[in-house]
Amino acid sequence: MMRNTPFASPLGPSATDYLAHMRALGRGYDGAERILRHIDAFLARTNSDLSQASFSEWCLTNAHLRSGVRRDRMRTVRNLCLYRRRTEHRPIPAKSSTHSTPHLYRSGDSQFAEGSR
Repeated sequence: MMRNTPFASPLGPSATDYLAHMRALGRGYDGAERILRHIDAFLARTNSDLSQASFSEWCLTNAHLRSGVRRDRMRTVRNLCLYRRRTEHRPIPAKSSTHSTPHLYRSGDSQFAEGSR
């Protein structure tokens, strides 16, 4: 029943791929799918992608649950984030222009020769 309903938030494609990957390894992951659908619905309602702030807000919606259940849900989302980080190849930000390029001195450079005396 749940597997036919698409995810609604920007997290959806990653969640779908993650669940397919884990099921291909022979795991059921129906419980994990329920958890991921819960955070997906939250992200769709708030119109946001998963970030530290949205994760913290989502965790507050689980405050009525026992600590072990909350921890299990957070672990499931963490595992999805680790999978997402491994599979989504986002470009590395450019280096800051405030760092200078190191200069390698050769024995013929006048500064090197002056400093060695």
